[in-house]
Amino acid sequence: MWSEATLEAELSSRNLEWRKVVYDFKRLLGDCACVFDREYSTQGFLETMQEMQLNFVIRLNTGNRVGFLNQDKKKMALFIAPGETVLHTGVFYKGEVQVNLAGFWLEGMREPMWVMGSLPPEKLLEIYQLRMKIEQTFKDNKSLLGLERVMNKRQDNLEQTLQLMLLAYSVGLLVGEHARDEVYSPPETFQPSHPALPPAAKKGGHLASGCATAGFLYS
Repeated sequence: MWSEATLEAELSSRNLEWRKVVYDFKRLLGDCACVFDREYSTQGFLETMQEMQLNFVIRLNTGNRVGFLNQDKKKMALFIAPGETVLHTGVFYKGEVQVNLAGFWLEGMREPMWVMGSLPPEKLLEIYQLRMKIEQTFKDNKSLLGLERVMNKRQDNLEQTLQLMLLAYSVGLLVGEHARDEVYSPPETFQPSHPALPPAAKKGGHLASGCATAGFLYS
């Protein structure tokens, strides 16, 4: 997604661009779920996805102290202890947008992680754990490929540079993971400590779609 300044230069607005993106996602994906990082945990974006009936999973940006109301429209605290999993159904983001909410705090992590979305809270956790490799991708792109030091001044040149970098990274990732699986047994994926959760995806699991603008798609 581009910044507000870029959108204004193109005589557009953030809301209009959101509607275009969500409309395209819904048209192409149907009932598949889109997974987004915490930068997209904004009320306007949530309302747009609900209007288009797009299934979504979003990591919650807890740094801005966003408030939730429970089903009785009373304030609720996002409290969780290390090693704990918390699930909420039908709560209201900023008191306006109804979502499901799930949080977990892994042992060894500095802080808990919260995700919200249109799917059952157990499914939110199952899907988001599959997205965790994307975080490693971001880290690799910044540290190994020097993504933060790209100096293109034109938008089209920047897009072409990013496409080539991501293509090179994808090829290296596929080759590396195949080599790892040949040498080592498949690593265990994270399984939140909640009895209702289904088994985590192992080697050979199916991700029906692929990469998307802000995360990945899951069905």
